[in-house]
Amino acid sequence: MKGRMTSPMADPRRGVDSWLRWLLASQRTLLLTALLTALAGAGLFILQSWLLAGLFSDWLRAWQAGELLQPRALWAVLPGLAVCLVLRALLQHAREYYAELASLRARNLLRGLLLQRLAMLGPARRVLGADGQLTTGLLEQVDALDSYMARYQVQSRLVVLVPLAILLATAWYSL
Repeated sequence: MKGRMTSPMADPRRGVDSWLRWLLASQRTLLLTALLTALAGAGLFILQSWLLAGLFSDWLRAWQAGELLQPRALWAVLPGLAVCLVLRALLQHAREYYAELASLRARNLLRGLLLQRLAMLGPARRVLGADGQLTTGLLEQVDALDSYMARYQVQSRLVVLVPLAILLATAWYSL
């Protein structure tokens, strides 16, 4: 059935990639929200850079003319810079919140599936080791996925999208 993702438990031969794709697909909305907040932060960074470039340009022109920079030029830019600074911090916090929430939910799902599978083995799981050692190792390995799910997933897309946004901003201004 297309569009419906089945649990990777249905086919234990599936690779790690398919497991991770399956886990992350269930958190697509949160990861997309994290990506969009990161892109908005990058847009504010571009705006902040543009405001600073304008301020330095005005200062340089005034210096070349042997004059001082007019205070109203500074006061015209400062509120915009302050708004950019505050909003970028808030967007960064939101990005981290949504990415961490997606990671937490995906890891909880995986943890539940693995513990359920372990319980299904019944007494046969003794071959794999002591129960405490087995579950501790399992939980630690699931928690090790946090960085991948919370940071790498969003960052791998930002690596492509932010330079494109900078390129578009400079091309629009330069042409």
